[in-house]
Amino acid sequence: FRPSPVRRALPLVRGSFAATSPTYVGESMAPESSAVRTPRAPKSRVGPVRRADPFFSPPTPKRAVRPPSARRELVLVGGGHAHVVALRTFAMRRPVGARVTVVLDRPDALYSGLVPAFVAGEIDRSQLSIDVVPLARRVGAGVVLARATAIDPVERRVHLEGRPSIPYDVCSLDVGSAVRGADAPGVAQFALATRPIAQFVDRVDAALRTLAGSPSSPRVVVVGAGAAGIELAFTVLARSVRQGQPADVCLLDSASPPLSAHPPGLAGAV
Repeated sequence: FRPSPVRRALPLVRGSFAATSPTYVGESMAPESSAVRTPRAPKSRVGPVRRADPFFSPPTPKRAVRPPSARRELVLVGGGHAHVVALRTFAMRRPVGARVTVVLDRPDALYSGLVPAFVAGEIDRSQLSIDVVPLARRVGAGVVLARATAIDPVERRVHLEGRPSIPYDVCSLDVGSAVRGADAPGVAQFALATRPIAQFVDRVDAALRTLAGSPSSPRVVVVGAGAAGIELAFTVLARSVRQGQPADVCLLDSASPPLSAHPPGLAGAV
């Protein structure tokens, strides 16, 4: 074919071709009769220079480990769900430059999602427990078995019952909740508050066992007809049936009808 003027003007590079006889690296564009071969330049021993690549990043240098005196103090007060998940995360990836201390008023935590099954008599108490102490020690955290009584945000210290206070840089509280109205007259003597949940679990099992020996059908009143109260009422009824002494369960609530914020079909079924 007839080469275009542009192709004849292009310089010779590796892998290009001319319209006439092939020309190789090191040869000139002169005709073959006047071509003079020149020796190849020695290959450079220096590796290629890596260009900026958005998909390539040099290895990250290792972080310097802080001395123990310079580490930050992370104190987790309580063994609730959030702290259990945090300790599980620390087991997979330990925090750098921080020392973790867990403050517990009891060595185990209770999984509240299984409490209804426990009240109904479907599982025993051991299946509710999460042993927080081995989980904390697995991640190298310190464990203090004492009840936290106060937090001093100025001095940054957690005060403990019967033990010296401990310092903190970051403090997290996951201690559960309490029921409003528990100090009303007669509640402490005749009622079982569902919070703190550990105390409720300890007392409700003994209270429901006494229903089995009742000479007549026992009457149980659940104060609060929200979703949790209705679930508790159903589980108490199931437990009494399982024990062979069906109870007369009554729901007491100021709202009428119960579950008014839920779908009408659900409220009607309840």
